[in-house]
Amino acid sequence: MGDSERKINILLVDDSVDILNICKDFLEKLNTNVFTAENGAEAIDKIRDGLNVDAIIMDIEMPVMDGVSAIQKISTLGYKKCIFINSGISTNKIIKMLGEYKVSGILNKSELSTELIEVVKKIKNKIDLG
Repeated sequence: MGDSERKINILLVDDSVDILNICKDFLEKLNTNVFTAENGAEAIDKIRDGLNVDAIIMDIEMPVMDGVSAIQKISTLGYKKCIFINSGISTNKIIKMLGEYKVSGILNKSELSTELIEVVKKIKNKIDLG
């Protein structure tokens, strides 16, 4: 089975169980495998424990560990694949918060369904080219 035929694996990180469930259901309809974490620390544990995902979609504002801190730590673990931010915060503010850390895209929670379709396309293109 080639990369274009296999399901992509996504780690979805958000402290809102409602957002996790809605996004997971939506992404699974786009032929993806979705794993979830409710904060940055959980996401780090999953990556450290060997969860192999093609992309991470991360909220910024979460208890326990915020998204920026999680992205920084995940980067030090050697994760080099796609990371998308999913937030209601302005893009400029997110870019300032990230500093030197780069992400594959910033999603606006108010336009989530359209944004998720574009994210899946982007990940599939990266896998096909990668």
